[in-house]
Amino acid sequence: MYAIDKEKFGTFVAQLRRETNMTQKELAERLYISDKAVSKWERGLSIPDVALLVPLAEQLGVTVTELLECRRIPQEEPMDSEQTEELVQKVIGLTAEESRNNRPGLGWWLLGSIVAGGMELGLMTLAGIPWEEIVASVGIVMLLMAVFGLHFCIFARKQLPKYYDENRITCYSDGILRMNLPGVSFNNSNWPHILRAAQLWCLLGLVLTPALFFLFRSFAPRAWQDSWLFVMLFLTLGSLFIPMVMAAKKYEFGEGGSRSKSGGWKQFVWIPVAAVLAALLLMTGSFSSGSGLRVGWSERKGLDYWSATYMHYDGWRQRTINWDGKAELLYAEIETESGELDLAVTDEAGNTLFFRENIGTDSFEIPISGRCRVRVTADGHKGSIHLVWK
Repeated sequence: MYAIDKEKFGTFVAQLRRETNMTQKELAERLYISDKAVSKWERGLSIPDVALLVPLAEQLGVTVTELLECRRIPQEEPMDSEQTEELVQKVIGLTAEESRNNRPGLGWWLLGSIVAGGMELGLMTLAGIPWEEIVASVGIVMLLMAVFGLHFCIFARKQLPKYYDENRITCYSDGILRMNLPGVSFNNSNWPHILRAAQLWCLLGLVLTPALFFLFRSFAPRAWQDSWLFVMLFLTLGSLFIPMVMAAKKYEFGEGGSRSKSGGWKQFVWIPVAAVLAALLLMTGSFSSGSGLRVGWSERKGLDYWSATYMHYDGWRQRTINWDGKAELLYAEIETESGELDLAVTDEAGNTLFFRENIGTDSFEIPISGRCRVRVTADGHKGSIHLVWK
């Protein structure tokens, strides 16, 4: 197999670059690589990956054939069969170590995850959760996972080009995708582990995200209302980039490299642990007063209203209302499909202003004055409550 003369190639590239009045840094920026890579080409220490031949030739104003031949070829000079064969052999030599991660098995797993996630979203709409809320909370996140899944599970390279091993490159570039991990250099030692972390994120995230959304929304509605943005950012960006950084750092110097021996994986364990603890503390602090079981719970709160719809409510919830003391009436609308619901209103001193047991579907007014406490107690209730004070 014919090989490209690295020194001759480097000299030719340097000559063309000077003719076009470009610095090594300018050429590197146009090719989305480091200037060190260009320097190594011109010093004959390495040659570019085959994927860079076309853009490199375009930037230098020559053809790919002239690049491979390391000389300008006059138009009147024809190529015979032997020269053509030599040129093809050179290209084969450049592409011998390149392969892509085209794995039909992962593609089917990705399709299954997308279908499973879609079915979960459909079941949530049947449970009474508005489609607009689902799309706003998890729809965009799942779309992002599906798009990333197509790349990482089907189209991503199984091996990186040689120049990733020869240079300290901190940006992964493949087509329209650009990825940068702080403090991480990509190479063929850590790339398989980074890729595996991304694939697991896509496959598991598509299935688990809807389930986590439903659980948080049903059993911790106030926490979900106050901290859903933090939770979703952690579940998506955090669960993707933290494992990728950990894998990249652990295997940056290979399976037996110095970073791996020094326990590089363990030094990053505190990152996800700290994030989980922070999320739990935030959510715990966000709970409003109450206890019991709530399924399909959708709650809305404002300065002058409190409403909730649910499939099953068992326990109690309470809230202090009318903080400014301006409201004189509390309007209550109760819808009961099954179960029992009690409503109690007390003033600041604990005196009972209103109490009613086993309320059916009804609407009524309650006179109030000053700051009050509303307590709703349910026993297997299915329906809705809507309270407004004016």
